[in-house]
Amino acid sequence: MAAVWRRLCSSASASASRPLGLWSRVRSGRVGSWTESLLRDYKDACKDIVIGAKERPVRAAFYTALLTGAGVCRHYNPCEKSFRAALLDASNQLVVLSPWVRNGRSDKHVQRVVKLQNEGRLEHQSLLVFSLMYSSPYDCETSSYNAQCEHLVPRWVDFPERVLDVGFFGKWWILSSKMTDWDINEDEFSHLPPELREISSQNLNSTENERLFELKFQPVILEEEEG
Repeated sequence: MAAVWRRLCSSASASASRPLGLWSRVRSGRVGSWTESLLRDYKDACKDIVIGAKERPVRAAFYTALLTGAGVCRHYNPCEKSFRAALLDASNQLVVLSPWVRNGRSDKHVQRVVKLQNEGRLEHQSLLVFSLMYSSPYDCETSSYNAQCEHLVPRWVDFPERVLDVGFFGKWWILSSKMTDWDINEDEFSHLPPELREISSQNLNSTENERLFELKFQPVILEEEEG
């Protein structure tokens, strides 16, 4: 019995004198203490969030919806490549039409942006949940004095005038707005009476349509100028 006890004591002393492994040394060192403290802080923070959500469910639901919406907007935030593709598509739609048929507002906007693109002056800036396309005064590779002098850079107060489009939720809104009725030349109807220039839901009944149809056959009365 005494021999067995001595053997157990000798094995215990040998294991105690054996050096610790790498994981044991890391866990008992500064890195292990810092990691354990960090995990404890995260645990306490999560516990406080759960308790706060139970005490104020409306506020918790609002912040959850806000963070979810921001994440969705960030996921669908359009990039510069999508803008150039939308611009190319709009340009192709207009180029197949005669200049007499194109919408002047759409054609003017697209031609301006295409010109800036050809000059290398289109810039893209992502702001996480939405993006901006704006024009720069010079190409980024221009080495002239006016382009490189820090005292001649555009002022921030003039930045809103340089904004060309706003991208949000997968869509470039200004370009989409400018391309509304892109195949209708509004100048062709400028000589018509005001009630014939636009069609509203009130003008879709048959009686009103007949009255407007007869109106265009009435003679034009020219008044003599006084004096």
